[in-house]
Amino acid sequence: MTVEHHLQASGDGQGPAAGPAGSDGKGIASLSATDTLATWPDELAATLARARIEVDLDVLAANLAAVRRFLRPGTRLLAVVKGDGYGVGAEMAARTFAAAGADALGTATLESALRLRRSGITAPILVFQPPEPPLLDFWLREGLQATVHDAATLHALSQRAVALGVGRPLAVHLEVDMGLGRGGLAPGQVAPLVAGAASLPGVRIEGLYTHLPTAARPRLALRLLDRFLRLVRDLEERGLRPPLVHCAESHLLVLAPYAQLDMVRVGNLLYGYAPRAARRAGLAVRPPSRLVVRVWAVHRAGDMTPGYRGGWARPGTPVAVLPVGLADGLRPAREARHWGDRMVILGRRLLGALGARQVLGASTAPPGPRVRAGHREVPLRGEFMMNHCLFDATGLPLAPGQEVELLVSRLTAPAHLPVVYLRGGRPVAVAWPQRQVLECVAAGTATAGPGGMAGGDAPAAAEAPAGAGDGQELRPVTGAASPGAGAASPEAALAPPVAGGPAHPDEETMG
Repeated sequence: MTVEHHLQASGDGQGPAAGPAGSDGKGIASLSATDTLATWPDELAATLARARIEVDLDVLAANLAAVRRFLRPGTRLLAVVKGDGYGVGAEMAARTFAAAGADALGTATLESALRLRRSGITAPILVFQPPEPPLLDFWLREGLQATVHDAATLHALSQRAVALGVGRPLAVHLEVDMGLGRGGLAPGQVAPLVAGAASLPGVRIEGLYTHLPTAARPRLALRLLDRFLRLVRDLEERGLRPPLVHCAESHLLVLAPYAQLDMVRVGNLLYGYAPRAARRAGLAVRPPSRLVVRVWAVHRAGDMTPGYRGGWARPGTPVAVLPVGLADGLRPAREARHWGDRMVILGRRLLGALGARQVLGASTAPPGPRVRAGHREVPLRGEFMMNHCLFDATGLPLAPGQEVELLVSRLTAPAHLPVVYLRGGRPVAVAWPQRQVLECVAAGTATAGPGGMAGGDAPAAAEAPAGAGDGQELRPVTGAASPGAGAASPEAALAPPVAGGPAHPDEETMG
C-alpha cells in the first residue's frame, strides 16, 4: 500500500507539526490518520506526488538484532549513524537503534552529535572527530564521548572540565593509528598517555580503538590487527588497559570474529550493506530504504529517436518518462572504456541470465540505475536530463501515474527528496528538506517582516558567526520563500546499491 493510501483519510485542516530541523535541513513531522496531502506544506505535498524515499524502521531494528546475534556474549554494539545515518536520517536511525538495544551511537562530526542531543536522544554518543579547542565545551556540556589523538587535547579537555565545574568526568577514547594514516596516536604514545591521564581531573580514559583498511586490503588489516592486539596485551600487563577496546567494523567483525573485543562499531551491516564475508557467514541483513518515483508519461518512440542525443530507442520502442533526473542525483551507467569493463559487464549479464544473482556474494546486475515495477526489473537505459529521465520500458507494463522503484547506488541517491518512515508497514513520520536563510544584522535592529515591515514578533536572534563584526547577530530572513535543497550529497544512501555493498571500499570509514 502506498503512502498516499494512508494519507487519504479526511483531514482536519491542520498539517503535521514540524519537529526541529537538523543540520542537514530536514525537519521531522509525525503522521496521523487525519493527514492528507492537501494539508501538508505545499512543497512537501508537491514532492511526494513526484518521488519519495521510504525507510522501513522495522528493517533497521531487525538488522541490529541480526548483528547482535552474531556477536559473542558480552560484546557491546555501537551503532554508527554518520553520514546522516547512511542517508536514511540520523535522528530516526538513532532512535530506532537505541530502542532496539544498541549500547552506544557513533557520529563522524560534532554537529551530527549535537543534532541527536537536540532531538532528545540521551544514549552515549562517541564522536569520531577529535575536539578542537574552540569547541571543547560542547563535548563537556552535552556529555559526548570524545576521540583524542594527542596529549594536548586531553589536557585541554581536563582544564575546561575543571573550569566549567562538570561533575561527571568526560569519557575519552584514544584512537591509535596503526597505519591507515588518518590521524591518531602512535602505538608507543599510548601507554604514557594512559598513565598520565590518571592524574587529570575531569576526564577518564574510557576506550582505546583503531580503524583498519579491512574492506580494501583485508590481508594487511589482519597484520595490523595483530599489532594492535599486541599493544592491548602490553597495556593489560602494565595495568593500563582501558575498559573498552574496539577495532572491528562491519567487515572485520565477520572476517576475524576474535577482533570483536569489548565493542564493535557497526554501520554498513545495520543499513543492509553486507560484505561478502557476512553473507557467507549467514548474517542476513536487508536494505531498509527504497526510492519510489511516479511515472509521468508512457509513449512509443517515433521515427526520430527521443532525447537530446538519441540513438538508444528504435521506432516503436515503449518509452517511459520519470520526473527525476540529474538534479535529483541520478547518474547514467558508467560507459565501458576498455575491453576489461566490457568483459565485466558481459560476465555479469551472463551470470544474471543463468540465474546466478548472488554468485560470490556480488550482484550480477550491470552497473548503473535500474527500474523495478512489481517483480520485474530492467536497466534504466535511456537519457538523463536535468529534471527528467527517459528510458526503454520494454518488458515493463507501465502506465502514467504508476509507481516504480529506482535501484541506484547509495552514492548517487537523492538527498533532498522527502523521506517517509514506516513501521509495521504504515507511515509514522516524514522528513523533508527545509532551509532557513539567516542574515547578519546590527544588534538591536528590527527584523523586517513580509513586505518589508518590521516584525514585532520576529524570531530570536542567533549568535553571530566567527568573523562577523562587533554588535552583529544572525536573524532569520522572513517573508521570503525558503530555497529548495541543494545537489545530492555523496553521503546520502537511500536505495540498495547495485553491487550489494559500498560503492568503493574506502567508503567504509568507521562502520
